[in-house]
Amino acid sequence: MNKWNKILMGVLIAALCAVCFWGGMNMNANQGSDNYTLYIGTNDKDTGAPVRSFEKSKELVGEVCQKYLEGYTLSDAKGYWVGDDGKPCSEETIVCYVSGIDDASVQKLAKEIGQELNQNSVMVTKSQVQTSFVESAESAK
Repeated sequence: MNKWNKILMGVLIAALCAVCFWGGMNMNANQGSDNYTLYIGTNDKDTGAPVRSFEKSKELVGEVCQKYLEGYTLSDAKGYWVGDDGKPCSEETIVCYVSGIDDASVQKLAKEIGQELNQNSVMVTKSQVQTSFVESAESAK
């Protein structure tokens, strides 16, 4: 199994665990929607190393997201895999959570982010979820 398949497998397992956990919560959901999660590595595909700071990479991802989305969430992560040479590898990773976008637009978003950060690919997962906004006591007045 090559390193990208191993990365994909690890991230998918983590995503499924998260979906199972959050899927069991009941918050009087009233709106079904597709949520997408993009996993964006920050090591340059040609050099195998970061070519800019992690914060600058996150800033660039945010700039691209603003072209396609009204809202999104970015998180920091670290991806691990075993390289083709059998050695362990890791990479600082940006996780981008989005909803309110269609499949074609998320593909354009992922492609543009991948080009901006010089990635071989951006992994995208899609989940059907129930969404609700729970108002705090202060804002409910």
